[in-house]
Amino acid sequence: MAEIGGIGMSKNDFVCVRMFGGFVISYQGTKYNMTQHLNKQPLNLLQYLLLNHEKIVSNEDLYDALWSESKNPKSALKFTIHSLRASLKELFGDDTDWIVSSKGGYRITNQIRFVLDTDLLTEISQKLEGKVELTEKEYKSAMKVMDLYTGHLYMTSSQHFWIMQLAEWYRASFANIVGRICKYLINQGEYERMIKID
Repeated sequence: MAEIGGIGMSKNDFVCVRMFGGFVISYQGTKYNMTQHLNKQPLNLLQYLLLNHEKIVSNEDLYDALWSESKNPKSALKFTIHSLRASLKELFGDDTDWIVSSKGGYRITNQIRFVLDTDLLTEISQKLEGKVELTEKEYKSAMKVMDLYTGHLYMTSSQHFWIMQLAEWYRASFANIVGRICKYLINQGEYERMIKID
């Protein structure tokens, strides 16, 4: 069983993606540090597509996010897609094409189930939104964030604006949830447990 944020699943049921504190993909029982396997541009593209894995990402969105300063973003995208597909096929060695072409864009395949730490943090954050005080069940859910958020959202040295905004949103969501956890523990009189939160 593999786990992400306290959720266990059979290792063949999904691809686990951790982007907090690094960029690691767990696939068929093996962990791959993607920074050791991909160059900067394919890594940026993979991250962008994974963060948007539930939809088709238009070519224009990719140009704006990843090649806003390029003189030929169309060529850069085509080259990077080719490079990324080849690297993923070599790395994971299966017949599934992780990057699917669609009219006017690309997407991550829906043939594989992806579980991202970013999605789990977003889900927990949305469930707690507007809650003044946490119930015990909500507190337990909030505590899963402590395992999920192991550092800032992974960024390459290119520091694209979109990723900095997203990283800040996740950081703020994490801080908000930690504040709610502390408030819950204070209300429960569990000061020692609150002090141990790091």
